[in-house]
Amino acid sequence: METMEHRKEILAGNLRRFIESNSWTRMEAARKGGFNPQTFYSWVNADAYPGPENLIRLAELFRCQIFELTEEKWYIDERKRFLKIGVSDLITLYDSNPHFSAWCQIGSALAKANRLEAYLKKIRDDLS
Repeated sequence: METMEHRKEILAGNLRRFIESNSWTRMEAARKGGFNPQTFYSWVNADAYPGPENLIRLAELFRCQIFELTEEKWYIDERKRFLKIGVSDLITLYDSNPHFSAWCQIGSALAKANRLEAYLKKIRDDLS
């Protein structure tokens, strides 16, 4: 059975990923979403869990579905699919082919969260 603490941790992790993928600070995200910074920080730090109305507002802020904020599995499955591609080949293709780079950027925008760019940054950081 899932505990409230586990739900808070999942939400906090997903919020951090969305903040990073948008290249925002926590303060910027709180401001853009119209949230009290202290309240927003409590969600990002897994100290509190937002009510339904605030979950809706968070989903609107990050242009995602509520389940993308509250569920762990969607992110893990998507990342596994992405990581099956040869990492070095993908980075080389992304860096050298403007058409592929543009496609990735459009795909990221359509996915509403720029997750591909965040993954590439993470992969580059891991390879550094």
